[in-house]
Formats: sequence, C-alpha cells, structure tokens
Amino acid sequence: MALIGGGGTANTAGGNPSGVGTSINYIRAEDKTLAYAYSGAITIDASNEVVLDFTTTNEAIFGKLQLEFLGSAVDADDVLMALEMNGQPVIGTLYGTGANQGTFGPKNYQSIVVPPHTRVRVLLSMLSGGGTIELGVSLTGEVYA
Repeated sequence: MALIGGGGTANTAGGNPSGVGTSINYIRAEDKTLAYAYSGAITIDASNEVVLDFTTTNEAIFGKLQLEFLGSAVDADDVLMALEMNGQPVIGTLYGTGANQGTFGPKNYQSIVVPPHTRVRVLLSMLSGGGTIELGVSLTGEVYA
C-alpha cells in the first residue's frame, strides 16, 4: 500500500514514513482510499496546542476523530479538544478524569465528515488539573469522491 498524497517528505532525513505528525495521509487499499492522521504523543498544558493541521484534497473524508490518553493523569485533568474547519469552530469536546466529564479512551470519538478542499485544525488545551498531560489525536476514515 503506497501513500497517494499528503504524506509529507519522502523517506529521507527529516521525513516521517510512519505518518505521525500534523498532516493527513492517504492510502489506496484495493477498491477504496483510506485517510489517516496521527499526532503522536503531545504534552498538553494550559495553552492551545495545534496537533493536526492539514488541507484535504478534492475528496471528502467520512471518519472519526479520537483523543487518546498516552500518559499519567491527575484527578481532575480536563482537556478540551477543538476541531476547526476553514477557521471556524465545528466541534468542542471536553474530556477528563474530573466529575461530569467524558473519559479518555477508544469509545470516545466524534464521527465527522470533512468536505473537499477544507483546512482542518485540531487543538488541545488543558482546562484544569495537575499541570501537563500526554495525549494523542487520531483522525481515520474513508475517502469519497
């Protein structure tokens, strides 16, 4: 399965063949095209951290956006994951270990449709808690013309 586009630098020094970073990657798999973006481990504090930032091709992506907990947390760690499309806020989801919050993990994802030619940005910020937390964001889906 070869990368079709959006894979960043070729496999040279400074390249990222594993696909971890802020960009979108496309894979042609038999009769369909898949898209994925993995932020890798990001340490979050009180500031907004851009973890994904890319523009889609001329095709739409039907997929899911997911926040993963990759490190230790302190009680009451609350994190906001915000999705922007073309500079406009689309989804804001609060995750955390505090009361009244959703928890981190594989069952907590947002189903999304990303239109063609759309700049996508995903931002994370710590709203309350013990200082920093290590998280990762993934966007996976199927591409439609």
